Amino acid sequence: MTFVIGLCELFHPYVHGYDIMSSEGILNHYLVHTIFTLEEFYDKSYIDTIDQMIEYSTSPFEHPTIANYKNISKNVQLHIMEVEELKGGETVAYIKTHWIRLIQRRWRSVLQKRKEIIKYRSSLKELHKREITGKWSMQYPRFTLGIRNN
Repeated sequence: MTFVIGLCELFHPYVHGYDIMSSEGILNHYLVHTIFTLEEFYDKSYIDTIDQMIEYSTSPFEHPTIANYKNISKNVQLHIMEVEELKGGETVAYIKTHWIRLIQRRWRSVLQKRKEIIKYRSSLKELHKREITGKWSMQYPRFTLGIRNN
C-alpha cells in the first residue's frame, strides 16, 4: 500500500471511454490523472496542471450514475491517494485526503469546546466555587474523536 500525491478525476464513460474490456464498477471510481514527485510538489509545478484540468473539466454529457458530476469535476485539487490498477488496465485512485479532513474537523470542534471550558473555569466565580468545594460546578465528559473507550 503506497500513498502518492496527485490529481485524479471521476471516471466518465463518454470522456474516458467504456467498452467490454473495462473493469466492472469503473463508473464510480476516480482515475489517476497525474502523480507528482516530492520535488514537483515542493516547487509547486503542479499548479499549471490543475489550471489545465479546470479549463477542460466540463463535459456536456450527464454521468450515468452520479447526478452531481459537473460540480465534482470542477473541484480539482491535490489529493493524497492510494493507487491501484484494475483488471481492465485502468489506474484508479482511492482518495485518502477526505479522512484527514474529517479528523481535522473533529479536532477543531474538540479544541473549541476545550477553549470554552477553560474560559468558563477561568472566571472568578468558578474559581471561587472550586476553592470552596474542591470540584468544578459543571463536570464535562472526556473528549474523544468519536471513538468510544470501553
